[in-house]
Amino acid sequence: MSLRPLVIATVQAALLGALSNVLAQLLAAEGSKGVNWIPVLQFLLFSIISTPPNYLWQEFLESTYPAHPRKNKGSLSVYNTIAKFILDQTIGAVVNTLLFSLFIHALQDAMATAPRVTSLPAAVAYFLRPGAVDVGRVDPLKPTTRIMAARIHRVTLFKLPKPADQQKLIDRYKTLLSTNTRVRNPTYLRTKRSPSTTVHLRSSIPANEMRKTPKQNGKPYILSLVAGVTEDDSRRDGFTVVSKTEFAAMDDMRYYDDECEAHAKLKAFANKELTVEGVLTAFFTPAVEGGAAQ
Repeated sequence: MSLRPLVIATVQAALLGALSNVLAQLLAAEGSKGVNWIPVLQFLLFSIISTPPNYLWQEFLESTYPAHPRKNKGSLSVYNTIAKFILDQTIGAVVNTLLFSLFIHALQDAMATAPRVTSLPAAVAYFLRPGAVDVGRVDPLKPTTRIMAARIHRVTLFKLPKPADQQKLIDRYKTLLSTNTRVRNPTYLRTKRSPSTTVHLRSSIPANEMRKTPKQNGKPYILSLVAGVTEDDSRRDGFTVVSKTEFAAMDDMRYYDDECEAHAKLKAFANKELTVEGVLTAFFTPAVEGGAAQ
C-alpha cells in the first residue's frame, strides 16, 4: 500500500474536522462570540489519530469484498457492496463512535482548566505547552459523561452607581482573567477566610462534589469568566455589574476566595478605590443543562 493516499486522506479529514467544528461554533454563537480554538485543535488531533486506522479498515473491506471482482469480469458485485455496507455501518460505526466518545471526553477531562482562546496562535501555544494536557485528571473508571455537570458556577453582583467605577471593575476582571494561577497543592478544608463584604448564598452541593482537584501549580484554574454592566432595567434592583466564573471543583472556588492573589487584588481595589454599595454572590452546581449550544 502506498503511503501517499493515507497521508492525503489524513490531512483532508483533519481539515474537514476542524472546519466543521469552527462552523458549528459560529452557528451556535450566531457569529458574535468568535471561535474557541481549543476544541478545534482537539477535533483536529482526533482526526489525525483516527483517520489512518479508518483508512486501513476501508482497505481491508475492499480487499475482502471488492466492488469489482475479477470473477465478475469487472462488473459491480451487489453482494460485496451490501456486505461492505453492513460491516461498515455496524462494526465500523460502533468502534468509531466508542473511540470518539472515549477520546474526546478523556481529552476534555485532561484539559478541564483550558480557558477560552479566540486566537489560533495563542491556542496552539497553549495546547503545546507542558501541562496543558494533564492525564492525571482522567478517570478511566468514570462513565463518559460531560465534566460540565460537576463544575461550580459562581455569580457575583455589584452595586456600583458610578459608571466610571463600573468600567474600572470590568478592567480589573480583565486583569484577573489574564493573571489567575494556582500556586499550591489543593486541600480539602481550610480555616483561613479572606475579609470580604460578599454575602454567600450556597446551594445544596453533594459531598462527592466537594472533592480535591489535581495539582495545578502555576496554571490558570478559572475555566471561564464573563463580566459586564447590567442593562438598564427595573428588575436589576440596583446591581449594575455582574460577573460569572466557572470552576472545575469546589476546591478551586475556595482557592479563588481565600488564596488567589489576583482575586485578592481585585477585592482590595474595589474596597479602597470604588464606591461599592453592595455585593451579592451565589454559587451552584448545575441541575439542568441544555440549549441550542449544547
